[in-house]
Amino acid sequence: MYSKDEEKALRVAFWKKLEALSRKLPGQNGHIRRWIGDRTGVSGLDLRFDVNREKVYVAIEINKRNEERRIYLYEKIQAAKSIIEEAYGAPLIWNPLFTKENDILVCRIYEAIDGDLLDETKWPAMHEFMLDRMVRLERAYLEVKDFMKHEDFVG
Repeated sequence: MYSKDEEKALRVAFWKKLEALSRKLPGQNGHIRRWIGDRTGVSGLDLRFDVNREKVYVAIEINKRNEERRIYLYEKIQAAKSIIEEAYGAPLIWNPLFTKENDILVCRIYEAIDGDLLDETKWPAMHEFMLDRMVRLERAYLEVKDFMKHEDFVG
């Protein structure tokens, strides 16, 4: 069992290690990798890492509070599923009703593996998965970015 301070220190160390490893990606020349993250060009549609005590996720997440808008964005990106998965290089999990740890409902398109943020022995495999999959997910999203940015929502 870890204290709150020990957990916090491990979380910080985990993310700092990921940042350091991102500097070694091709083309980074020692610079921090700047991920698309929430700069997708579509409000409420983000590319994100998510790590907890059980899983490691790399995901496209639609987190609009307005349910109608959230579902609209999910259906729109789902229309481009074959393009996304082809560019990603593998099938993804498409979940329009993903509940996050804080009980917030989002739409999530993701790949996940088992992992534990507080188990340092698992970090190398977790970091490798995160870096590889986010590079692939960004590439896949860029294939449909213009389509997703085109606003045709009526509601």
